[in-house]
Amino acid sequence: WPPGCWQRMPSPVPEAAPRRMDNPMSAATVHHMIQADRLLTAQRPDWLVVLGDRFETYAVCLAAFYAQVPVFQLGAGDRTEGGCVDDRLRFLIGELAHAHGCFSQASAERLLRRGEEAWRVHVTGSPLVDNLHAVPLPGREALCARLGLDPGRPVVMFTQHPVPAEGEATVRAFADSVEALRGLDVQVVATEPNRDGFGEALEAVIR
Repeated sequence: WPPGCWQRMPSPVPEAAPRRMDNPMSAATVHHMIQADRLLTAQRPDWLVVLGDRFETYAVCLAAFYAQVPVFQLGAGDRTEGGCVDDRLRFLIGELAHAHGCFSQASAERLLRRGEEAWRVHVTGSPLVDNLHAVPLPGREALCARLGLDPGRPVVMFTQHPVPAEGEATVRAFADSVEALRGLDVQVVATEPNRDGFGEALEAVIR
């Protein structure tokens, strides 16, 4: 690689990247792109609306680019600090998209600073907020019964995803969080970590 080629990448990605051999995202990206290409070619939608910043979303948008299907990107311009791959993929998806729905004014301004045309940028808010009003949620008693918890004791939901740029340190940070929770008199409901690298190691810590 030429000198300075990694300067646009969040440090320390170059050091962490060789250790992510357990992550099959490259093959999965190709798989999703092929499947999306078949679907888009068969159905020829007028628009493709995508949400998020995952590798699956990027694969579908790349297929739409080649199939000449315009893309409307929800969650555009957001920022996930800390060296996550999400920021890079979200930017790439934005480059492939024809219009953007931003969850906040700050995200919209971030896109405009990057040179995006103003008529393509819309502050739509997040559809997840609508879900909070539209989807019926169980009460505490019903939820605790479903999860086998004591409704009389405190409940903590624990979610922590790996940050691949941190290398093995992301596993140690996760283990520290779990150990801290074990020292509290609470019931813990842990969600599964994502698959951005080191996900299996984090699952092993949960087990």
